[in-house]
Amino acid sequence: MRLASLPIILLSATLAACQSNVLSQSLGLTPDSQELPDSLQDDLNRANLPGNADARYSLGEAYERGRGVPRDFEKAVYWYERAAAESDPVWSVLALKTLGLMYEDQTQPGVYNLVSAASAYSRCADYNDDDCLEDQLRLSQYPEVYVALNPLIFGPPAATVAPLGLTQALDYVQSGQLGAGLPALEWHARSGSALAQYKLSSVRAEKARGRVTAESSAWLYLAAKGGVPEAQTELAKYYLYNEEIYVPSSEIIEWFNRSALQGDPESMYQLGLAYSKWLPANERDFHLAFNFFSRAAERGHLESLVSVGDMFKSGIGTLRDDESAREAYSKAASGGNDVAIARLSKYYPTASVGNQLDKQTDQTKPDIDRTESPMSAAALYRLMANKIHSVRALKSKSEKVSSGTGFVFSRYLITNHHVIEGADVFLSSAKKWVDAEDSDVIEWRLIIADEAKDLALLTTIDPNGWRNLEGLDFVPRNDHLEIGQIVYALGAPSNFDKTITSGIVSGKRDQLELASMSMDGAITRSQIREYLEEQDQEVKPVRFVQHTATISPGSSGGPLFDAHGRLVGVNTWLIRDTGINMAVSNMDLYDFLDEGFASGQITAIQKN
Repeated sequence: MRLASLPIILLSATLAACQSNVLSQSLGLTPDSQELPDSLQDDLNRANLPGNADARYSLGEAYERGRGVPRDFEKAVYWYERAAAESDPVWSVLALKTLGLMYEDQTQPGVYNLVSAASAYSRCADYNDDDCLEDQLRLSQYPEVYVALNPLIFGPPAATVAPLGLTQALDYVQSGQLGAGLPALEWHARSGSALAQYKLSSVRAEKARGRVTAESSAWLYLAAKGGVPEAQTELAKYYLYNEEIYVPSSEIIEWFNRSALQGDPESMYQLGLAYSKWLPANERDFHLAFNFFSRAAERGHLESLVSVGDMFKSGIGTLRDDESAREAYSKAASGGNDVAIARLSKYYPTASVGNQLDKQTDQTKPDIDRTESPMSAAALYRLMANKIHSVRALKSKSEKVSSGTGFVFSRYLITNHHVIEGADVFLSSAKKWVDAEDSDVIEWRLIIADEAKDLALLTTIDPNGWRNLEGLDFVPRNDHLEIGQIVYALGAPSNFDKTITSGIVSGKRDQLELASMSMDGAITRSQIREYLEEQDQEVKPVRFVQHTATISPGSSGGPLFDAHGRLVGVNTWLIRDTGINMAVSNMDLYDFLDEGFASGQITAIQKN
């Protein structure tokens, strides 16, 4: 070799190396970061030369499947597109089919795009490939694809001025004068009016005898994108119940959620069904379903009222509450819902639908079951004594012990927050503490606590430790206690375990009222509320039952019963030497437990 030719050879080698580096770097590969397999390196070298569609397709396939390189769908699409751009129809068809399948892959969120898939199949169909034509027609049933494939129908109108105003066009269409109103309605729909698009979807469906067509669903899709809540609900239902197309459940839920946020009760009902029935088992959330049903029921949605009744009746998604179930069924029955009428007949045969309606419309009467005879104090004590626990909360570092009362409900122990605050060991016994043996003492762990409501919920350390415990049967939410009604307190006042005292309901209070009273009435309830709102604090005052049944330190966390043995509150504090004693109402106890359901910390209610 002559020395004179050496610079030329070195320059040629340098240029070749630079070209190889540029190509590699365009793929995210550098010579010092990854060594390509020989076959792939050869494809890389040929891919940028004309007429090598096979090399480009091979690179796309390598990146799609992770063969010799990390999987990278963006780079796979790049090389498949370059293969499709070649003049060889065989490789073009193969690349476009592969692209269509990639875009349809719902497991790849960054790649999944039905419009792009339809475009790939459409380009492939231009080569007279029957399979691609069939795939294009299949995807055209999806509204967003149909819109993209038909710009002459859905694109901007040719005329720059509307034939009629939208309101006038809607009036004509509503009155059946389609000849006068439809052209203007189409103009407004094509110009982007979501309301016009929604109405036009209905017109197109009516012309097809109520059947949703590809065009009507496409207008529905555009209206839903434009924010019409009814369109969003209908589109989600179209996706859900159309067996010819498949839409991910997450997308269906998203459309229902958008509509629900705008207050549409039907979408709330459908979300309730989703989270209680048709979503995969690992995605169901019965408490969330109950919340959606309840929100729809508040807006008078009859099917949701039935679902609320069913969940109260079964105790699924909420606390079992027979009276609330009956009330929900009754409201639905008053609207003519046949299922609700059948439920009332099945579960409450002694009460006619009319009587139930009379009961719920008369809001002035206290909701007290007068068909049951009141219990004597002795009878109530015999029934409840073993369900009430003496509680000890130990603070290991200071060796201090706090005493109180608790009661068992299902697999849980309920007591006051201030009884267990700061402690790390929690013990209880259904026997008098002085008589309790080691086997009678149960160790608990804290699940949730609410300082504002002064409530705490604990579960046994031993997963099966609750099974032999006697617990209270919970009663319906009841905010209709009468002043003067007899009540009983059970607990351990001053550590005198298993004590029952009686008194009457002497008042019904809440935190705002008590705050005003503490200032001798110098500030009103509304002023306190306004102040809290200005401080961005949640205004949801805790409700209290004021009573005269004797309690003292040690009674904290114990139950307050009415004369029928129904839990009406949880004793929490007193004003010494006044006879004024306070119990957190069972309404707030329900709210506390509902929050536990919502957070997933309460997972099951076991019938005692």
